[in-house]
Amino acid sequence: MPRIDGFIPAILAIVFIADLITAILLFNQSSLIASRALLVLANGYLFSALVVIPHALTFPGAFAPKGLFGASAQSSGWLNVFWNLGFIAAVAGYAWLKDEEHRNDAISPSTLSAFCWSTAIQVGLICALTWAVVAGDRFMPRMFLDDLNYAPLAHYVTGTIVLLSVVALLLMRTRVTSVLDLWVVFAICMLITEKTLVTLGMTTRFSLGWYVSRALVVTVATAVLIALLSELMRLGATLLRSQDQQRTLNAELDHRVKNVLATVCAIIAQTPNSHSTLAEYVAGLDQRIRSLARTHELLSGSQWDGVSLADIVCRELAPYATDHAEIGGPDVTLRAEAAQAIGMVLHELATNAAKYGAFSKPGGRLLLQWRWLLNGSRGRLAIEWQELGGPPVVKPNRCGYGASTIRELIPFELGGTVDLAFASSGLQCQLEIPTDWVRGTLGHATLHET
Repeated sequence: MPRIDGFIPAILAIVFIADLITAILLFNQSSLIASRALLVLANGYLFSALVVIPHALTFPGAFAPKGLFGASAQSSGWLNVFWNLGFIAAVAGYAWLKDEEHRNDAISPSTLSAFCWSTAIQVGLICALTWAVVAGDRFMPRMFLDDLNYAPLAHYVTGTIVLLSVVALLLMRTRVTSVLDLWVVFAICMLITEKTLVTLGMTTRFSLGWYVSRALVVTVATAVLIALLSELMRLGATLLRSQDQQRTLNAELDHRVKNVLATVCAIIAQTPNSHSTLAEYVAGLDQRIRSLARTHELLSGSQWDGVSLADIVCRELAPYATDHAEIGGPDVTLRAEAAQAIGMVLHELATNAAKYGAFSKPGGRLLLQWRWLLNGSRGRLAIEWQELGGPPVVKPNRCGYGASTIRELIPFELGGTVDLAFASSGLQCQLEIPTDWVRGTLGHATLHET
């Protein structure tokens, strides 16, 4: 093939730009996720970008007949060998450090700091290698007979690079977890292909095989850069979606916290109306806030996706003699807002029963049932509370906080109805809430006509 001396500077300029951009992107990514594996791979691409500079400057005919810096026919060849070995070592280190036990998430240097330190080290290393192959030319084994023709040693050296590349490829084989990993494997495969051409038969520069091998270098550098850019674009889109979800979650959390604080403020403001002493006030306030906390614990356990009515009932009745309570009903899951309101109402009913009703007397009993009601095309959930065997019930002269909560919370918060009756045989209360506050369908339970 015709000898084109400008081919090498053009090809290596493309490789330099592609590998340098790849290195910068990898440095940035390694800093974001605190990955030593990516930091090693970034250094490999930085070395690959920087070493092409002396390789091009010392290449015979590229900028001077024998190369700059007093180089010989061997100088650029040995720099190419060090280039390949450095990249293989970086890929092997990347593959080994990808294992979870070798990660150190505490190491998270800034991108600029990591890049500057790595550049300083790489420049020093490459300057030392360039000085070694140029100044120590008489000590370097002969890889070229002249500017064009390979010596027999070149085939053994490239064969060794092929074997080392296969080892790096085997290390990567079981650790491919991303698009970047696939393209690093592709880069190693192309390196193996390029060096196999030299090992098995290429004898001179500027032959068809030599031009093909140089084109492979550019193809690999460009392909990996494109793959990394596409991966970063995908990660960026994922990050934007995550930020949107985070903003939504923050808004939801803000809404819930405000609701909780408003509820606590209402409890604090209304509790004194029903207690005559400070001790009674503190005890009542503590019990109501604990009831609210129990409901929130259930909601948190379900990730605010709803709570079983049976679980709320069991939590609210747990402090009392539940062995004297008959509880039953279909499987019902309440939405978050309904769960909080129902929990507060059941707490007030249970507290009243412990002080004045069925739970205050050994023979007292509680019947607590819930069922579906059908009214036209829309159903409702009815919760029936009936106390038996307790002290005679006397209708209070005034409406305290507990009675106000029972009567007003369900209609105000859920649009339901409350029927509270102070029957002489025991307190009776029926709550009805629309099915909008219940998860699931009415088909899971038997419907009863009203």
